[in-house]
Amino acid sequence: MRRPPRSVAQAFLVTLASALGPVWACSSDDSATPPAGASGSAGKATTGGQGQAGENGAPGGNETGGTETMGGAPANEGGTPNNGGATAGAPSAGDGGAAVHSLGGAGGGEGTDPGPPDLVTASGGPWPDSLTGACASSTQVIVCPQRGDAFYGQDGTYRLNVPSYSATASTLKDSVTGLVWQLTPEATTKTQGEAVVYCEALELAGQSDWRLPTRLEYVSVLDEGMGSGYGMPAAVSIDTVGAQWTASATGTAADQFFIVDDQLGSWTVGDETTPLGARCVRGPVSGGSLQVDADTVTDNATRLVWQLSALDETPRTWQEALAYCEALSHAGKDDWRLPSIKELATLVDESATVAPALHAEYGTSAAARYWSSTPARSFGATGFALALETSVGYSPSQQMSESAAARCVRSQD
Repeated sequence: MRRPPRSVAQAFLVTLASALGPVWACSSDDSATPPAGASGSAGKATTGGQGQAGENGAPGGNETGGTETMGGAPANEGGTPNNGGATAGAPSAGDGGAAVHSLGGAGGGEGTDPGPPDLVTASGGPWPDSLTGACASSTQVIVCPQRGDAFYGQDGTYRLNVPSYSATASTLKDSVTGLVWQLTPEATTKTQGEAVVYCEALELAGQSDWRLPTRLEYVSVLDEGMGSGYGMPAAVSIDTVGAQWTASATGTAADQFFIVDDQLGSWTVGDETTPLGARCVRGPVSGGSLQVDADTVTDNATRLVWQLSALDETPRTWQEALAYCEALSHAGKDDWRLPSIKELATLVDESATVAPALHAEYGTSAAARYWSSTPARSFGATGFALALETSVGYSPSQQMSESAAARCVRSQD
């Protein structure tokens, strides 16, 4: 595995990794037994061994975890060239409605019994969910809870705009964002300025409009369920993951830029002279505006609606934060939830010079950290979840028994 020389920036990431312990054994996606679709019987994914072709027409699974499209959930991943299938998955495995998921068994074999029916699936939005869904309690990996049970409402409960990925020998395309990613970056580490030059000069797959991704673009492709054992889709080789530069400077300190660790699925900031990796991207640049109402802020780029008024930033444990947002009735809506770490990433104002490093439209927050609904799977230690540190806008993990604030979100109607 490629490992750049350790630096101040990487020391932060290594400290985070050390605090968390070995990688969860988890399938490359939820194994799914979807309801029968109108066009055929439901396909079933296997975990470990060679996946079988779904009877609804989804491509076969893969040798590392068995993935296929989910019934009623368009845009979940099928087999890709690097993980056992011939092509990306078909958009849907039938008209069967929401899929029922279970976590795949660790170390091979078929998945566990089907999970509860209270998983929420939706498609069509512009901001991608993680490809892999996983749930946890404060002590172990669990099948995603049913509504009303403890720990209901976490990231794995909601399968919103799950992407599919189509791979070539050198690129990976995200079906939700339309971004095309370099599969195999150059092994030589670079300063941030050198990383910018490298991507702008890159000619790959017959294209020359490559660039260094922004922090938010990089976050969009992270697989926070870590189905492949690291924070990228399985088509990306583990030999190419690690701390990577982004094009996004932070206003909180001079000569500092955001760094995404696509092995851990987290991000921080570091000095621009630090030698790190660079994975290039090409494709549409996302943009939009924030619409501020009396009680909510709507992000037109992601179609996420955020709680603005009546913020209760009482410190809560992770379980309490999940329950708070699930029970919230606000602005005439009752479908609020605790945001995933990828959703929380959209709040960050990279140009902010003072805390909180959030876009001003979200109001003045006294909270130092907001909980995400995403368990921290990195290196396998249970009892941790990812949070957003508002002073700079990075993504630490902390023990679920510790306290942070909760700001709730919902999808635009």
